[in-house]
Amino acid sequence: MDFFRYKNISREQFICEIDLSRLYQKDELKDFWNRYHEFFKADLFLAKVIKRKQDKLVYSHKSWIPKLSDRRPKVLFLFGNPAPHSVLADIYFAYEGGGREHRFWKVMRELGIINLSSGGGNSDNLFKSNFLNLKYGSPFVVGMEVFFTFPSPASDPKWSGVMGLQRLFGKKAFDQLAGAERQRVQKIIRQFIGQKGSIIAFQKDAYNGLLEKNDRPYDLKRALQGKLFANYANTILLAGVPPTRWMYTSRFKKALNRVTTLLLKE
Repeated sequence: MDFFRYKNISREQFICEIDLSRLYQKDELKDFWNRYHEFFKADLFLAKVIKRKQDKLVYSHKSWIPKLSDRRPKVLFLFGNPAPHSVLADIYFAYEGGGREHRFWKVMRELGIINLSSGGGNSDNLFKSNFLNLKYGSPFVVGMEVFFTFPSPASDPKWSGVMGLQRLFGKKAFDQLAGAERQRVQKIIRQFIGQKGSIIAFQKDAYNGLLEKNDRPYDLKRALQGKLFANYANTILLAGVPPTRWMYTSRFKKALNRVTTLLLKE
């Protein structure tokens, strides 16, 4: 996977690089740049977090995996891919429109999963430090990671989310990128969870990306029921829940509450 490289530059910061000349033929690369021009204009924050160096795209990535641990069970929250404003702020789910606290953190507190408030502004560093140093109320030690490191526009209907990445890279290149990212995520799982712990995937491709060949793929209906599970590496329970756009709904909250309750019984 020599087209995708990443390098750790601090405790939780990485620099990632995608070498498009190794991912596409010359005519395919021309088509990619045509798509990228439209993608890039869809969110002004992309210009602040992605840099082009000839046929390479370079960008930063935050991996919120705590080095500390205690007697609480470990669970990895695995999301699809980041929004560029969150990459820039170096905060998972940095804020919503108007600078309001993101619904993710509100729902985490409501359900008693992570009792931590994101204040924005100068408190961002303290917020991140408290998370990484386990200074929050929770029945779990939580790590946060994305399956795809490359950011996409937060709300553009054509280019947002993982679907936007599929449209940008095209199926063949997207599948190759997924394979490279899977190896990266597997390494994180080994380092953070080891052989005992759990994973909650908040997005379809993140869930499917960790399945074995004969496992049943992501099913939104079962995810909404809190009944979507698989085994990862035989000893780690993988749960799939609805995507974060469902977070304010009672169905999402019931599903996530059911999943976390089951994880505590493992």
